[in-house]
Parts: sequence; structure tokens; C-alpha cells
Amino acid sequence: MGWVFDLPTENDARREVDRRGLLNQINQPIPHKKKMTVHELIRLYSEHELPKLAESTQSTHRHNFKKFVSPRWGKLTLQDVRVLALNAWFKELGESLAHKSLQKLKATFHRVLEYGMENELIPLAENPV
Repeated sequence: MGWVFDLPTENDARREVDRRGLLNQINQPIPHKKKMTVHELIRLYSEHELPKLAESTQSTHRHNFKKFVSPRWGKLTLQDVRVLALNAWFKELGESLAHKSLQKLKATFHRVLEYGMENELIPLAENPV
């Protein structure tokens, strides 16, 4: 749905669900003909959304995809990306990355998964970032 600082209360989140007309979609399974991998979702995001961003943001996203996200998560299906595994990975990366770099990486991954949710490739209530 969005970041906690954008939707700090449950009522804010409910209003956003209403605004987007998503109430009937929440928690409904979406049939998939094949299980999409994180790498495939990154490719779609890169084709359709990345060009809309500032050049410096595109560069940051490409770097994060290539260096961090794809090597660790690329071959997994979207359904196999789990919150606990992500949190452990972010914690591990936090030991070697600057805080700001880690935040940008999280934001990059979040945007890709949000794109997947908006395009019904991931069930709406399941963005693990």
C-alpha cells in the first residue's frame, strides 16, 4: 500500500484502500499461469517504470538490482520471498553498508514489489519489504 510514514494509522491505510478501490481484491488469491521470479519482475519494472524516474535514480536502481537484489533473490519466485529472510538479509547488509545505502536498497526493492502488486503479479497484501 505504501510506507508507514505515508499511512501511519490503520484508518489512513483503509482510506488508501478505498481510494484505490482495492477492498474486494485484498487477500484474494490471484491465479498465475506460471510463477514469476524476482528477476522477471525486475525486468518488467525496468522496462515500464525505470524510464519514468530521474537518471540518477535509474542508476541507483540498476546498481542495486545488479549488485544486491538479483544475485540473492533473482531466481526465487515472488511467492518464495519471505519477510524473515528479507529482514535477515537487510541486517547482514547493514553490517557492511552505510545506513543511507541500505535505505536506498530497501526503497528500490520495495518499489519493485509495489509495482508487482499494482500489476496483480503479487497478491496485494504480500509486499514483504
